[in-house]
Amino acid sequence: MPTAVYFSPKLQNTGMYGATWSLLGAGLALSPSPFRVSLGGSVIATAFYMHSDTLGSPTVFVRPGLDLNLDVEVQITRDFGLSFGWSSMIHIPQAVGGPVWALAGDEGSIWHIGQFYVQGNVRFPYTRYYR
Repeated sequence: MPTAVYFSPKLQNTGMYGATWSLLGAGLALSPSPFRVSLGGSVIATAFYMHSDTLGSPTVFVRPGLDLNLDVEVQITRDFGLSFGWSSMIHIPQAVGGPVWALAGDEGSIWHIGQFYVQGNVRFPYTRYYR
């Protein structure tokens, strides 16, 4: 299952479709519930297709990378909580409009995807009885 899905129809000249998968990760909770702050990191793989009227196009981006994130979770009720945070995905640079196998410098390349997120967390309680 992907950890992020990109579905952005062409708006203001550029559209993008793709996904990021987390291959191996670890995290550390810095505070206990009900207000939990945590740091995490993982090795990722990202693939997307970007088409644009103003940039080098099309771009097929396929790269490994690292994902670093900060997450704050607030437990509102026993069964519902909210998480929000920031994720920075850092990849091996690829030139916009360039081929997949070519390496690029910092200028005019894709190497960082940053995103703020808000997520709802629902716990489905159930009881099991064993005899």
